[in-house]
Order: sequence, then structure tokens, then C-alpha cells
Amino acid sequence: MVAPESDAEDYKRKALLAASDGATSTVKSYVHDHVQGNFTWPTRYDARALVHPSYHDDQAGMTIKDNEARYRAAKEKGDISMMVTWSGSSVGLVKSALPAAEITRKVREEAVEVIGALRAAL
Repeated sequence: MVAPESDAEDYKRKALLAASDGATSTVKSYVHDHVQGNFTWPTRYDARALVHPSYHDDQAGMTIKDNEARYRAAKEKGDISMMVTWSGSSVGLVKSALPAAEITRKVREEAVEVIGALRAAL
């Protein structure tokens, strides 16, 4: 999402780049969908996103109805602090906004290196 080719909003790019550790800056929860009014998925199918105020409100006991209304009001005002930013737990490994081609090249090089090391270990 942080690659220049992504159509992600700038605030999401900045939030993802600022996340230092996916174990502490992300959380799996149904609340990410529910505050956006998406009740398609059963609650056992949660998703991971950066921790945000709606998650904290849910944990503090706020009803989904109230939480959704708060989220909607924030969105209408342009309050980006309440917005959901989907993210995997490896978010802390993303250090810069590289072009997609560069990301692909680096991932390929690292994969070849790991495979070579595994081959040598056999």
C-alpha cells in the first residue's frame, strides 16, 4: 500500500510507514469491518488492521451501534485518526515507499538467497 503505484490515501501510507512492530501496532478484530457498516462476515472471520480509536472503544465496552456512529461522524468531518488502515503483522518491516518493481526485485533476491542457504544446508 505504500508503493507510489498504490492508490492508498496518503494518511494510510504515513501510518503504515510509522508502524514499528506489527505485534503491537496491529490487531485482529471484527470491529474494523463493523464500524464501517460492513456486517457481511461472521464475527469469527476477523481481519488485521492498525490499532485505532474504534478498536479501543470496542474494548472499553462501547456498543457497535455507537462505535459505528462515532466512526461515521469522524469520517464526515475528515478525522483520519478514526479511519481503518488494513495491515498485516509484518507492517514493521516496511521502512520506505519503494516502487512496486523494486519491491518485487528485492523479494525475489531475498527468496533466491534463502533458497540457496536451504539448499546448502541439505
